[in-house]
Amino acid sequence: MERIRLDIEYDGTNYCGWQRQKEELAIQQVIEEAIDKTQGGNCTVEGSGRTDAGVHALNQVAHFDSTCTIPPESWRFVLNNILPPDVRILKSAKVQNDWHARFWVKDKTYKYVFHNSRVNTAIKRNYSFFVPYRLDEDKMKRALEDLIGEHDFDAFMSRKSQKENTVRTIYSARLERARDELYLYVTGSGFLHNMVRTIAGTLVDIGRGHLSEDTFKKAIENKDRIILGITADAGGLFLHHVNYFNSMEEKQRARGEI
Repeated sequence: MERIRLDIEYDGTNYCGWQRQKEELAIQQVIEEAIDKTQGGNCTVEGSGRTDAGVHALNQVAHFDSTCTIPPESWRFVLNNILPPDVRILKSAKVQNDWHARFWVKDKTYKYVFHNSRVNTAIKRNYSFFVPYRLDEDKMKRALEDLIGEHDFDAFMSRKSQKENTVRTIYSARLERARDELYLYVTGSGFLHNMVRTIAGTLVDIGRGHLSEDTFKKAIENKDRIILGITADAGGLFLHHVNYFNSMEEKQRARGEI
């Protein structure tokens, strides 16, 4: 038995998200079915975490176990010949048998794309959030500083979520411009359902002057979703990359668990 790591890029437009669902098509499902066609049996692919319907990934990470004779690095070529064109395996490699795509995560970075222009883009309309307003970017950058550190982000979570522990650590949050596009990068230990999209939507309202610069701080202190802005569109959100600990023991020591 070999454990194979997959680095995956996907366009989430036509999917219900990463996690397999009963009645809708998910990224996890199409990858598992592609592996099953190759080696037979019922394969389970474990991802680094869920992405919601319509959300994209520049580098999602997953793993599966295989007894197949296909060399680990060749799984990329094999699966890309079976998978639909909106799901691509960027890399495949053998990892140690106790390595886990979800449990060994050190941090994740999400990228949110705003198209900030008077006219929307025809080409990138499914991959950005159209914002036709003048924005105070300095104010937005200052507001992001209140997200840094360990906080209870209960107010930033979808009310449909059932998470009991809503404490997360944000290591960095920055805003960059490239012509008509604004990029929001947020790196953290983990994220709640709709958390980054709520940050993105609120940030636009702060930049427009509709919300105060200390809105994030107030929402964290009061745990009040009403203080925050809209949940920005899923199409502008990308899982950018995932970093890993070298071992489960390293993770436990870093988190103060041992």
